[in-house]
Amino acid sequence: MLKIHKPETLEETENSRERLAFDELALLQLSALKKKKKWLKNKVSQKLAVNKKEVEKFMSELSFELTMSQKRSIKEIVDDMHDASIRLIDVVNDFLDVSRLEQRRMVFRKEDFSITQLIREAVHEVDSLALAKQLYIRLPQEKTSFPQIVADQGRTKQVLANLLGNAIKFTRQGGIEINIEHRGGMMLIRVSDTGQGIPQENQHLLFRKFQQAENNMLTRDTTRGTGLGLYISRLMIEGMGGTIALARSELGK
Repeated sequence: MLKIHKPETLEETENSRERLAFDELALLQLSALKKKKKWLKNKVSQKLAVNKKEVEKFMSELSFELTMSQKRSIKEIVDDMHDASIRLIDVVNDFLDVSRLEQRRMVFRKEDFSITQLIREAVHEVDSLALAKQLYIRLPQEKTSFPQIVADQGRTKQVLANLLGNAIKFTRQGGIEINIEHRGGMMLIRVSDTGQGIPQENQHLLFRKFQQAENNMLTRDTTRGTGLGLYISRLMIEGMGGTIALARSELGK
């Protein structure tokens, strides 16, 4: 059956043109908004990185001056301000990392580096926390040699530092041990601790976004209070072609 459409009137033609023009304008505005949003995120990320260094430098200098003048009570307040500001910036950085990772916008570089040297650097970032709790950190034997690995060096150290920080935070006595094993062309790194363990029924919550494997106060993933540390670590490791998982944990052991 042949259908014959009536020709549009002049008014209908003008309405069609206006709708088309409106749609094109909306698309242009949406494109401009996306570009502006991307630019803003990049600028915020850059500013945060710079501001963190400026805050650390300023607070460190002020703390030193107050120490020299023996004003201990004021120094303690400044130290608290320093710690709080760094935690706040780290929280924001966590959210920025999650945004980039989930949108697959984080670029991972391929670099050759020594895993043993990287572990020593990651330990150096957290050893003061372990010392404050009188915990030991045992490193792999220096006599053992391992081949260079290919991954993003900075992101790998970020993951290691996060795992070590979690281990220190939830270990009351004893310490942390790091082991390396070269297996099937891959490097297996184990971070174990003498902490209180995770309940079996909650272990599946690890490495999930905003999830914490907890039993009352036995929280394992509260990196700077965001619940994103292990989630970020998983996305980073997977982004570099690796895997990360809980090998074994028993409550009270």
